[in-house]
Amino acid sequence: METYRNNQDIHTLTATLLFEKETITSEERRMAKVINFGVIYGMGASRFAREAGVSRTEAQGFIDRFNERYPLVFEYLLRMQREAIANGYVTTIKGRRRYFNFTTDKLIRLRDKDPDEIDLSKIKSPGQYDAGLLRAAANAPIQGSSADIIKIAMVKLHELLKGYQARLLLQVHDELVFEVPPDEWEELQPQVKSVMESAVELTVPLVVEVRTGKNWMDAK
Repeated sequence: METYRNNQDIHTLTATLLFEKETITSEERRMAKVINFGVIYGMGASRFAREAGVSRTEAQGFIDRFNERYPLVFEYLLRMQREAIANGYVTTIKGRRRYFNFTTDKLIRLRDKDPDEIDLSKIKSPGQYDAGLLRAAANAPIQGSSADIIKIAMVKLHELLKGYQARLLLQVHDELVFEVPPDEWEELQPQVKSVMESAVELTVPLVVEVRTGKNWMDAK
């Protein structure tokens, strides 16, 4: 949270923690980025080894150190899995639900239990299908909340653009692509940035980068 509030690079921070040194190379930052994003998708040591180009032993060491440094991240992900098992769904930041229907008896029997009483370590080999659902349950509130935020921003921007010729062309994940007449750009740019950054209130700032060009490739 402190890193985000100070507008610092989260991947560089993770790299300094994992490699236990202050000066980080671009390759070390890349590996930290792989694990930062991979963890929320349930990436295991084998896949991390393939993605990062290291041995499985090294990969497991990285994940273990990540767990030691960011224990609340893993605690949150496991909490989402327990809620999916107990409630049959998880929720996004705005309360939207994603439902899960598990197929193995061991998980079905835990439905309607208190999530805090579910011990995931005792659930051995839930089956490939249900294991995939558990990974999705951990990730769904993160991806779903991201979708909530961008959609809220789009609704607010729809109102903003009513007085302009500019129009919203595309939403691509967390990016919005606009077509704007040159004479409207200077006035609209700070307004678009402000609307997107204030779409929801979080404990860390939402930071929006704005770029221009004759086409999307030039703008990127």
